Amino acid sequence: VSFAELNAWVMAKSGFHHSANYRSAVLFGYFELVEDEQQQLAAYEHFVEQLETGRWKQIRQPNEKELQATSLLRMDIDEGAVKQRQGGPNDDIEDLVLPVWVGEIPIIKTWGERVEY
Repeated sequence: VSFAELNAWVMAKSGFHHSANYRSAVLFGYFELVEDEQQQLAAYEHFVEQLETGRWKQIRQPNEKELQATSLLRMDIDEGAVKQRQGGPNDDIEDLVLPVWVGEIPIIKTWGERVEY
């Protein structure tokens, strides 16, 4: 399983040194099907509660048909690797005198206002 998150564009004095700040992870292991209904419900509740605290008690619980239609997998992590880049550009010394803006353009992630349907 792999995950990646882009956090910013890094702007340098040369195109060659433009980059990105990011975080990523690769996890290795074996998946196992979760067949116990109580374990499934506990996992779904945990997921929903991370989206909005208190939501699980407000919504209809999954019915038997929905539980049968959805496979839930669990993975014990055997090993993993994490990679991250942060900070500014790595310009060449001879480029430092160029009158070009350098820095980061951050990607700002925020939750918006609710949209009701």
